[in-house]
Amino acid sequence: MRLLLLTLILSLTTACGYKNPRDAKLTDQLMTYHRMVRGNSFDQAALYYHLSPTHLTTEQRDAFDGIRITGYDVLVRNSEDNGNKLKQVVKIRYVDEGTQKEHSLTDEQTWLWNKENKRWYLDGELPQFVTE
Repeated sequence: MRLLLLTLILSLTTACGYKNPRDAKLTDQLMTYHRMVRGNSFDQAALYYHLSPTHLTTEQRDAFDGIRITGYDVLVRNSEDNGNKLKQVVKIRYVDEGTQKEHSLTDEQTWLWNKENKRWYLDGELPQFVTE
């Protein structure tokens, strides 16, 4: 019973911590996108991009074959345009499974709030992984 009460209190406290639903949606979408990239679910991660087709092409999917994500760290996060735009810089570490070499890249992300759809979109493209 105490555990249930504690869980309820924590969830209410967390929900009340956001000033508006846009901020809660941003946190949710950033965490979900992070999990998708970390889990090599690039088909799903592509759905977060503003101008992305519904599914990755065969060429795009092939570019992610042999890549295993080993790290995803947010380095910088800045809100702009009265909270309707978020810029963040992320360091992504990955292993080329063919050579077993670890690489890293810096992904500069711009997240834009779409008022009509009530969701955030990434402006740009999926990260480009270099392999040898």
